Amino acid sequence: AQLSYTNKVNHSLTIEKENMMQANSRIKDVDIASESTQYAKNKILVSSATAMTAQANMLPELVLNLIR
Repeated sequence: AQLSYTNKVNHSLTIEKENMMQANSRIKDVDIASESTQYAKNKILVSSATAMTAQANMLPELVLNLIR
């Protein structure tokens, strides 16, 4: 009887370990997806800011050309 109980406990612990490993893997996958999304968003924001700065820097030159 004791051996049967020990086997059941061992089986339960093995299943629990597998479940924990799967949960940990899913959490890591979500973290990677979230970070990738945030990285892409920030990259777009930097590109937009660079383009806006370039256009803003052109304005004084355009005004001078209009005056001439």
